[in-house]
Amino acid sequence: MKLSRIILSVSIIILIILGFTAWKLKHTTERLKTSSSAAISYEKAGMHEEAADLYCRMLERDPDNPGIYVNLAAIQVKKGNFEKAAELCERAVALDPKNATAHNNLAVAYYTLEKYDLAIEHCDLAVKYGYKVKPELIKLLQPYRE
Repeated sequence: MKLSRIILSVSIIILIILGFTAWKLKHTTERLKTSSSAAISYEKAGMHEEAADLYCRMLERDPDNPGIYVNLAAIQVKKGNFEKAAELCERAVALDPKNATAHNNLAVAYYTLEKYDLAIEHCDLAVKYGYKVKPELIKLLQPYRE
C-alpha cells in the first residue's frame, strides 16, 4: 500500500510538472509572436533601433530561432552594415541550412561586400530552396559566374 501511494504521488508530481512545462512553452510562444509583431511594426515605422532591441531581447529567450537572426540582419542592411548582416544570416543558416531568405540576404550582403563567389553560392542556394531571387541580383552576379 505504501508503494502504491508513492507511485501515485510521483505520478501526480510528474503530471503537474508536465502541465506547467506545456503552459510555459505556450506562454513563451505567444510572447514571442507578440514581440515579433511589435518588432515588425517598429521596422515599418522606421524605428530600426527599437526593432533591433526587441529582436535582441527575443534572441535571449529563443537563441535558436533563425527568423530572428534574419530579421535583425535586415535591419543591419538598412543601416548599411553588411558585415554584421552577413554574420547574422550565417547564424540563421547554421540553425536552418535550408532557410531561403537567409541565403538570399547573404547573397545581397556578399555582393555588396564584393565577395562574389559567396554571393553566387548563396544566390544559388536561395533559388534551390524556393526563394524568388530578384532578377536584378541574378544579372549583377552574371559577370562573376564566368
